Amino acid sequence: MSVRGSYYFLERYEIFSQMDARKSVKLPCGSVQRLTLRHTVLIIWLVDQPRKGRDWMSTQEKRQRLIDAAYKVFVKKGYLNASIKDIASEAGMTSGLVHYYFKNKEELLLSVQEEVQQRYQKQYDGQPEDAVTPEATLLEIKSRAEENPDWYRWRYELYSLGLKSESGHLEREVASILKSGRESLSEPLQHLVGDSANASALASILLACFDGLALQKIVDDEFDLDRSYRLLIELLGLYVSKTEGESR
Repeated sequence: MSVRGSYYFLERYEIFSQMDARKSVKLPCGSVQRLTLRHTVLIIWLVDQPRKGRDWMSTQEKRQRLIDAAYKVFVKKGYLNASIKDIASEAGMTSGLVHYYFKNKEELLLSVQEEVQQRYQKQYDGQPEDAVTPEATLLEIKSRAEENPDWYRWRYELYSLGLKSESGHLEREVASILKSGRESLSEPLQHLVGDSANASALASILLACFDGLALQKIVDDEFDLDRSYRLLIELLGLYVSKTEGESR
């Protein structure tokens, strides 16, 4: 059986996994009477053979669909409440294919985080460190809380898992996420405040503000996020002006 045929077998596994040795089975091509399981598998494989003009999902496309589905399910139901069956259903695939591509639910969780991080970094790739002003950066982060709150829900879910991680593996993952966030902020801030230690400390304060302000907006529609960010931008400007005055 070809690799393509084996994938189709996994996708159609539930059709015949519970059937007796000899029993009629409903296939996409119609009803086939009194076939052995071996014959049924052969027919499914033959149906899967390439046809002119037919589109097939690649291995990478199937894996990506599962990652996208897992992101939606984890955000909506939470990691602990989400099942492999939930993720498979969201992706329009079988549970068998989820297990084929991912060893367990934690590996899928980490794959989702890697995807989220890569998408976030892409928007800044190729930009010089001084190409975006601090105010523009803060406004972009504010808009994310309003336009893509699931991005923050995902972070909060990881924070919760990291705090309760018995093995310490997810705790280290969360620490890595926060460290990466501080570093991405501290590098451009260092051009403004000069001192690398102060830039790093300021980055940690801003990161806490971003997460905290987004949380308040998500749970309270009446929370004035605009006013809070205006004041945050003003405070940042005052601090930068102070450091510039001291360096003269």
